[in-house]
Amino acid sequence: MMRKQLVLLPTLILALLVATTPAWAQSMKEAVELYNQASKGLKQQPQKAIDQLQRCVTMARGLKTAEAKELEERAQKLLPKAYHNHAKLLYEKERYSEAIAQLNVGRARTKDKKSIKTFDGIVLRIYFEWAKKLMKEKKYGEAHAKLDSTLAVNPKYMPVYILKAKCYEEQNDEARMLATLEQGIAKAKEFSSVSREQEMRTMYTNHLKKKAFAIEEQGKLDEAIALFGQIIRMDERDAVAYLKLSEIHHKKKDYDQAIANAEKALQYAQPQDKTQIYYLQAQALQAKGDKPAACEAYRKAANGQFKEAAEYQLKELKCAK
Repeated sequence: MMRKQLVLLPTLILALLVATTPAWAQSMKEAVELYNQASKGLKQQPQKAIDQLQRCVTMARGLKTAEAKELEERAQKLLPKAYHNHAKLLYEKERYSEAIAQLNVGRARTKDKKSIKTFDGIVLRIYFEWAKKLMKEKKYGEAHAKLDSTLAVNPKYMPVYILKAKCYEEQNDEARMLATLEQGIAKAKEFSSVSREQEMRTMYTNHLKKKAFAIEEQGKLDEAIALFGQIIRMDERDAVAYLKLSEIHHKKKDYDQAIANAEKALQYAQPQDKTQIYYLQAQALQAKGDKPAACEAYRKAANGQFKEAAEYQLKELKCAK
């Protein structure tokens, strides 16, 4: 009988301790356990961690003690990280809309400026990647909508204008493509994004060059002149556009314009490209009857691939050596 009483004694003491533990202390213990469980599962089970942290906050807020207040603040600080991790898992599963929703909730739960900037940056990248995916699927309307959402997050994100222009190009909508690039170039200038500005100018002029070359081959010289002029208005240092204008004006026997555009081409051309331009200029000067100037231009053209042709013309014109 004595042995039975001794065995039961520890159980009796434990029961008495539980019975005398204040309810607030038990709630505090549960809140702490929720916080600790959430901390451990933050990466692997972020959705569960969000639920645990929210319950922890609710319980701690109702306790009205200094310790509970500190616990609540800790849980509140951890919640944005949980939303971030949950969004990451959703993004990996290509559940973009849900990922963005989680990031927006996480952003709303923090006052830290650095964290807010991080959340905005991730939302921006998701919208942008989502747009690229939609573009590959040829869902152009949806892609444009996501790119507009990207700009709403950060109007300074210049790659949006480039991708929108490519999207319009795939849709064969030249007018909107060029208008988008013009808008992007203006924004790049406003925000001092020099490299992006040049990238968009190049994209703009390359598109028009391809079109102008084709039109010139069809013999539509006036239309080609207009297009090369448009290219120069976009990039006044485009040596190729000036060279093509010189060639076309030479075909039209407008030698003054051929010479003037050759001069502009020489101003902006790379050294290795200048012999061709000098040769073209010399031909226009020769056709115009300006022998001294033609001889001088042929001398400058007598290098590289134009050496033989230029030297022949120098002999034909009996240019002084």
